Amino acid sequence: MVAGSPRAWAHGGMETALPHSPGWQVDAGVALSAMRSAEAWPVPRLDGVLQTGQTATDQQGRLVLEQARVGLGTRLTPWLGAQWTVSAHDRDAPRTDTAWIEARTTVADGALSLRLGRQEVPLGGVIAGAGPFDRFGQAPLAKQATLLDGSWADDGVTLHWQQPVEQGWQSVALGWWQARAFPGGPSGPGAPSVQATFGWDHLSAQVFGVWLQPRDRGAVAVSSATTGHSHGVPDCTVDLQNRVCFEGRAQVFGAALRHDGLFDERLSLTLAGMTRHESGTLYSDTATAQWDGRVSGVWLDAVWRAGSHWQWAARWERLVPRHTLTGSNPSPLANAAGLSGAAPVRRLSGALGYTWEEPGLSLWVETGRQQGPTSDAQSWWGVRLLWQSSRFLSGVF
Repeated sequence: MVAGSPRAWAHGGMETALPHSPGWQVDAGVALSAMRSAEAWPVPRLDGVLQTGQTATDQQGRLVLEQARVGLGTRLTPWLGAQWTVSAHDRDAPRTDTAWIEARTTVADGALSLRLGRQEVPLGGVIAGAGPFDRFGQAPLAKQATLLDGSWADDGVTLHWQQPVEQGWQSVALGWWQARAFPGGPSGPGAPSVQATFGWDHLSAQVFGVWLQPRDRGAVAVSSATTGHSHGVPDCTVDLQNRVCFEGRAQVFGAALRHDGLFDERLSLTLAGMTRHESGTLYSDTATAQWDGRVSGVWLDAVWRAGSHWQWAARWERLVPRHTLTGSNPSPLANAAGLSGAAPVRRLSGALGYTWEEPGLSLWVETGRQQGPTSDAQSWWGVRLLWQSSRFLSGVF
């Protein structure tokens, strides 16, 4: 990322900006929520979606720390910088999210940077921003199903090029990842990625793709599902008991389109989608089958800015999981993996927010409803308080 460009606070983006000149800065953010629902909230694991078997801890009816995050960015020289971030979620222990070093230079009036270490896989600003510091309390269905808890940080290297243009192709990021974070596995070859951004006046477009070959990737069986916030992937070389394991190929793609210049720039519209396609072998300690699965989703956001403080936001979503499992007796394997209930899911959410620009504080009131064809609709409402500071502390060398 070019120094000084906007950072994406949510998991999945190029996390933070570094100082313009040699020095250091501390970014900080806190997201709190209190939601009410007749059932567990966030909405439990999605039927027909193969992940790791983890389900979110029930947070409804209490004050919850969605995320507290602190990032330290330092520029040691005009061409060398580093960044480290740590975060905490609800009642879980703090963990390091990212830790990387970056070298940059100027080529043909454009910014070229090379980043090495643990970092967010580039997904584009729109998809990256749909996370803990977004207007809504849950990541979009497509992001929840495609990734693990809507986040994706891994060890790797990225080469990022940004052109000084406002029309057409603006930037591209090429990456190579160790692929140990979901949808990668405990073993397997490295994974390439590409992400590109385009812009035309008030219209912007972003696309990305990642190609993986996970091995020994486990999912805790539905009957033994665990709760909590974790980025880890069960290792099937360690234990097969109460696990369903995957080995094969996985591709993740996404695209987003945003227009922010409607009605004197009061209205912005965003259309985004993600898909994960996997093919290979699904196995447990008692059965083996050939698996071909795809989960795809889209969401549409509309945001109306009423003055300098008020915002109205609405989000419509649809998720469609599909899979084919073939073998001598695939039904027990499908049930253990939570695949037997695959069906489209819809969600509609609305939020009203008030922002205090100077302290970077915003208060949101949210309500929503999620509907699957084989289950009763789940509704919720609540309040969220978000605070972000891009330069909470800073200094120069």
